[in-house]
Amino acid sequence: MNHSLWRLLGLALALRLVLALCTDGYPYDMSCFVAWGNKLAEQGPAAFYSEGYFADYPPGYLWVLGLVGLPVFAGFSSGAAALLGPTGGFLTTRH
Repeated sequence: MNHSLWRLLGLALALRLVLALCTDGYPYDMSCFVAWGNKLAEQGPAAFYSEGYFADYPPGYLWVLGLVGLPVFAGFSSGAAALLGPTGGFLTTRH
């Protein structure tokens, strides 16, 4: 693959990561991501798509959500806040 394309993709990724640290996500989405990550950490992937539980993301995304929930699994009460930086105080709000 062309080196210019790799540089462009690397620059785009770096920009995306900087923007992710500087901006807040949509509150409803962020609450869902944290709740889903915590559920994965506490109950495992086999129990994720259970009856009466809202989850509309595909199974492949469970790996990402599981990483968000790792701090809960490791015993940290802050949950995703340990991974998600400046927005962490907002993210641990339970609804």
